[in-house]
Amino acid sequence: MLYCYSSMSVFKKIFGNGNKLTWNATKALIPGMCMRMSTDSSDAKMEKISNNMTFRTIEASNDNNRPLVVIFSWLLAKSQHISKYGDFYLDKGYDVLTLKVEPKQLLWPTQAQKVVQQALEYIDEEKNKNIVNPLLIHGFSVGGYLYGEFLVKLKQGGDKYRAIANSIQGQIFDSIVDYKGIPGGVSKAMTPNPILRATIKGTLELYLGIFKKQVMTCYELSQDTVIANKQRTPSMFLYSKSDIVSSYTKIEEVIDGWKEQGIEVHEKRWDVSPHVTHMYHHPDEYLDMLNTFLEHIGIQKEQDHRAKHSK
Repeated sequence: MLYCYSSMSVFKKIFGNGNKLTWNATKALIPGMCMRMSTDSSDAKMEKISNNMTFRTIEASNDNNRPLVVIFSWLLAKSQHISKYGDFYLDKGYDVLTLKVEPKQLLWPTQAQKVVQQALEYIDEEKNKNIVNPLLIHGFSVGGYLYGEFLVKLKQGGDKYRAIANSIQGQIFDSIVDYKGIPGGVSKAMTPNPILRATIKGTLELYLGIFKKQVMTCYELSQDTVIANKQRTPSMFLYSKSDIVSSYTKIEEVIDGWKEQGIEVHEKRWDVSPHVTHMYHHPDEYLDMLNTFLEHIGIQKEQDHRAKHSK
């Protein structure tokens, strides 16, 4: 019982609001995030749809069929950090929908699924207005799990969401996390203290073991749906060998599997680059990879054409 009491105490400290461990973890994962980007998003209009979702667009644009980028953010992402990625897409004339979940929502999938359902309803409503054209996915870390739930909902929706599924032109995965590595990865990201790491890891493993049916089955279905890639969506992976949260070997298993199936895959692996900070540490390479991918899948060419004829 002593272990259980200790585990619950640590659990509350890790995932309580505004706690020191969570804040330190965020600082450790995102060191400044001052990216070298020439972005002017002063004309951008932001709509806060909910605590989990925001929509941004360039208000002055006359193009009602702009691509929509759906960003599935990393856990505990600060708005000023994740918005830098949105600025990149706004600068290209895209609209940006950003989704994020709190730790408690990540650990109880039915809550995360509500966030995804709300996003789908929002996108579907925009499509019914003929506003959204192609979709691009950009997922970070555990945002990959949220994207998996998104794909599950698309499949379950059948004809209702078929237009959304068919409009996904590309998917970008930055520091994507295998669900089996969540306990170890989170513990490493939270603290360098080996004793506290072991306690955190044990706490999460205990939780996932107790609620296996309610939690683990959802994680598995989400991940399996992403890996299946039934739409054969062109993809790009941005990852690092030194990432203490994401497993590069697991990522490369997916890459190799997709290539064997003839699915288009682009990838960039850095030897040294911390979790979800590849754009900060390697801005030129990162932006070059993004631009090349967008050109290659045709979404940028289409947007340039629309922008030219909407003036």
